[in-house]
Amino acid sequence: MLQPQLAAAAAGGLLLAAVTAIADDRGAQGPATAPAPLVVAEVAQQAAPARNPARRSFRVGDIAPKDRLHRITTPGLYGLSDPPNGDAYAILDGELIRIHNGSGQILSVLWQVKRILD
Repeated sequence: MLQPQLAAAAAGGLLLAAVTAIADDRGAQGPATAPAPLVVAEVAQQAAPARNPARRSFRVGDIAPKDRLHRITTPGLYGLSDPPNGDAYAILDGELIRIHNGSGQILSVLWQVKRILD
């Protein structure tokens, strides 16, 4: 019973030694100085441009102006399933939103869209 645990501990120790040796060869102080989180953050910023809610002309709870609203007829094109009963998806000023079907009240702001697909 103890042999698998010892083997796992030994493998972990060897892995740690190998990572430390590689970091030392590169002149680093160890895994804590690796820039991986920064790289991940940069990639995330490139993949999804930052939204600035302060620039938005509407908020959750507002009534969506019909003259600037595009109601989505095919939610699957945007990676969505059908909206809950009584709701609809729409695009307002480049933002995909969920609205109350009757009143047009904005219930949630989902994400930015670059263009209308339906």
